[in-house]
Amino acid sequence: MFLCNLAVIIVLIAITNRHTVAGSFHKIPKPKWNETIDSKNHCGVNNSYGFDMNALARHSTDSKCGTDIAVYINRCCYDHDQCYGKALKREFCDANFCECMNQYSPPKSSCRTVTDVFCVLVKDFGAKYWGKKLVKLIDRNF
Repeated sequence: MFLCNLAVIIVLIAITNRHTVAGSFHKIPKPKWNETIDSKNHCGVNNSYGFDMNALARHSTDSKCGTDIAVYINRCCYDHDQCYGKALKREFCDANFCECMNQYSPPKSSCRTVTDVFCVLVKDFGAKYWGKKLVKLIDRNF
């Protein structure tokens, strides 16, 4: 029950708050498939609390967000993990992550909600993984 309530709150926050920083992120092309990166779920810490990318792909297909959105979101997660692992400024990493998510999300509101939720989660819960702790987690995943 608690998780359902938390999910509803996060979705409401995501719908009412846009977490982007204008001009802070360079335009990046949609990534080409990379077996080493894309065959593994990078959205979640050490895959213990990872997001179900297959469920996201199914939702994306059902809501007509496009079948590739899960790959793009996973790539944004990968880049964000790398940024945290390098101990770059957390706000910079989070802003780039949110912009990456916005770039790849179609404008349809149900698609935007998915990427907005990811953005809110990173901004609200990412602090404890930034820096040295995440370096260890990244090393275990590769």
